[in-house]
Amino acid sequence: MKHKKATAVILASAMMASALGAGLSCSAAEAQESTAITFPLEETKNFSMLCVINGNTPIEEVDAFKHLNEQSNITFDVQDVHLDDAKEKQGLILASGDYPDVFIFSTFSKTEVDKYGAEGVFIPLEDLIREQAPNLTAYLDKNDLWSYLTAPHRMVTSIICRMSAPI
Repeated sequence: MKHKKATAVILASAMMASALGAGLSCSAAEAQESTAITFPLEETKNFSMLCVINGNTPIEEVDAFKHLNEQSNITFDVQDVHLDDAKEKQGLILASGDYPDVFIFSTFSKTEVDKYGAEGVFIPLEDLIREQAPNLTAYLDKNDLWSYLTAPHRMVTSIICRMSAPI
């Protein structure tokens, strides 16, 4: 079986929150070896990203995204896909086995996230969240939201956020 590249499904608000930014800075194996990550990173880290957009503004031109890159020393090779084409593009990517490191503003349903998480396409995030995102962990603990994020296969493989404003 072809080796699957670890992929995190992360939606915009979680990524833009500096608390979760640490989870993007290293692989799961590196996170287990490291106890502290400080920003900006000493060395630039680069990740591939599929970004679903609902309009004509690529995410690379959004001020918050630029600020995140500057403050973290994390860069992204972004492939934008319009919302109208997102389901088809995501399906083609999943069928190919050549996954980006990050899906952001994805159109995956909870059922799809659960399915691909159980298959190992999406990596478990709960340990990374607990170790590298103390503010997010505290919020999830305080509001008893872990069960909302935990899939039937008992892993957190995405952070779901509903946004009312267009991207």
